[in-house]
Amino acid sequence: MTAGPPTRALLASALALLCSCGAPARTTPPAVFTRMDGAGLQVTLSGPAVTRGTRATVTLLTGAGTLVTEGRAEENGLLRVLVSYRRAGRTPFTVDVAGHRLRGEVQREPDAPVTPLTLKVGARAVRVTQGRPPALVLHPLDRHGNVTRLPVDVLIRRPDGVTLRRTRPVEYLTS
Repeated sequence: MTAGPPTRALLASALALLCSCGAPARTTPPAVFTRMDGAGLQVTLSGPAVTRGTRATVTLLTGAGTLVTEGRAEENGLLRVLVSYRRAGRTPFTVDVAGHRLRGEVQREPDAPVTPLTLKVGARAVRVTQGRPPALVLHPLDRHGNVTRLPVDVLIRRPDGVTLRRTRPVEYLTS
């Protein structure tokens, strides 16, 4: 006796059902929330895939190389990982948790510049030999070493006693 087309379809369905019984159930990946603050990047994972003891690895792909930080859930449904990274700019990251790899990107803006700005010019470092004054290059940095984007007030005291105050954007600091 040979099986006809309806019987073959029934056997194929039964075989697929038997094979799927031993397969692990697919879990929904956890939700990922990121926040940049003064301490660094805070990654929060939540969802049914996160149970007490679940481990996660957060990898930041920085300009200076990879920065890997691990964390473990202390309670069901919530896992927090703090990555100490304070550089400004766009930084891609990956999160490996509960068999899932999640990818994202964070953007950090620089803080206000540290004031007062000080020039690193000694008494003999600048020599004016022409009618035009020398150009000074400033890199106003925030407390984390990032070049800021906020305008900078420049106070110039000339040898003839004239004092000039100018506000310049960081992109164009010529006075």
